[in-house]
Amino acid sequence: MKVWYALGSIIVLFFSILPQDCQSPTLQRGVSIDIARKYYSVDTLKKIIGTISQNNGDYLQLHFSDNQNYALTSRDMPHSEQSKLTKDDVKELLNYSNKHDVMIVPDIDFPSHAGALLAYLHTYNLKTYKSVVTDFDTNTLDYFDNPEALNLSKRYIKEVMDLFEQPRYAGKQRIVIGGDEVPGSYAHQSALIQYINRLAQTAHSKGYQPQIWNDSLTKKGITQLNSNISVLFWKQKDVDRSQQVSVEDLSRAGIQVFNYNAQTLYFLPSPKYSKEDIQKQQQYIKKHYVENRFNYSQEPHHLVSSTCIQGDGLSIWSEHAEGMSQQELLDQIQPLIKAYLKNIK
Repeated sequence: MKVWYALGSIIVLFFSILPQDCQSPTLQRGVSIDIARKYYSVDTLKKIIGTISQNNGDYLQLHFSDNQNYALTSRDMPHSEQSKLTKDDVKELLNYSNKHDVMIVPDIDFPSHAGALLAYLHTYNLKTYKSVVTDFDTNTLDYFDNPEALNLSKRYIKEVMDLFEQPRYAGKQRIVIGGDEVPGSYAHQSALIQYINRLAQTAHSKGYQPQIWNDSLTKKGITQLNSNISVLFWKQKDVDRSQQVSVEDLSRAGIQVFNYNAQTLYFLPSPKYSKEDIQKQQQYIKKHYVENRFNYSQEPHHLVSSTCIQGDGLSIWSEHAEGMSQQELLDQIQPLIKAYLKNIK
């Protein structure tokens, strides 16, 4: 086992220092939908795809893995009764989206935000649960050089990549592998980066570009990060600013960045919003959205000069969407997609 890890470390190091051209010839624009916390029907997702396509967007990102739900059917979770997309649903969505020139980006979140998966294991496979969960957070997989947790993570990622394979976008597909709000990430950065790099190897071996969220990274950590990973930059972590990673830091490291500004490009649908509220949000996006304005601590519209911006995305999160109908969701989301994509300079 020690020999395997030594060899793995060599592979990770080699893989992480491969050169990468940071210039992005064409920026990718799209929309991320949180389908873990709120069920979206296939028909609703098709209508969202249509709106993206009609306004010259490039992708739909499906955030299906979180503490509340793992919203895809999985061979490892046969007993789950929560609302999910079936394999046939995904196939139907892929066919529809690709015909409309929209790529689907799967979004799984490891090692944190794994609460639904871990809760399932706690019920149906307690032995595995005890071997893969951290001892300090029941929603987080153990990322401290734990081979069982790593292999479990890889197995789920492989299943997702097989399910979302899109031959039309061969060599261009992306998968979000996590890194968001990881407990202990600053104090244990090396362990987290090693875990992320190994997941990235798995994604890259299948022709996917791996992506992670920015907030758990430190300045030292990105020097060890696999350079084939791109980063979704939503906001800086509001602790220990001396370690906060900036877009400039990522650019100097040759790491591609997507702008997911949590101030300008985040929206949480809610039954409390009126048509006038949505119109105000449209105006806010039109006023403040620029591809190189990032959400920094105390400066949500920080202007960045970088050639490493690969794209951006409007994120729709579902924490407040309980009780909303599919049409109510569309009535709030579609106008914002149009405001965002039509605002592209």
